[in-house]
Amino acid sequence: MSGPALELGVRIDNGSAHALDLGNVIVALQDSAGAPADPMSASPAHPFRGTLAAHSHATGIYVFTIPTASRKPVTVSVSYTTAAPVVVFVGNAP
Repeated sequence: MSGPALELGVRIDNGSAHALDLGNVIVALQDSAGAPADPMSASPAHPFRGTLAAHSHATGIYVFTIPTASRKPVTVSVSYTTAAPVVVFVGNAP
């Protein structure tokens, strides 16, 4: 990574009896002013892809460009289907 960026590891646990399409996962980051951060696709980013088997877990790595001064707090939103609520995390980032 060059420039100010934030790397996030997101883990999904599939506790259901059915496979989960990880291609539908959306991870978004907003800075302290509520502006969306730009996602990066270069290494070390490794977003979710493929299918997650029943009763399994997987971790995706997401990288966003975000100035250090705009990280207190950040908001991370994660969704995997329109049938489930969006999970939102808020907190200060390094």
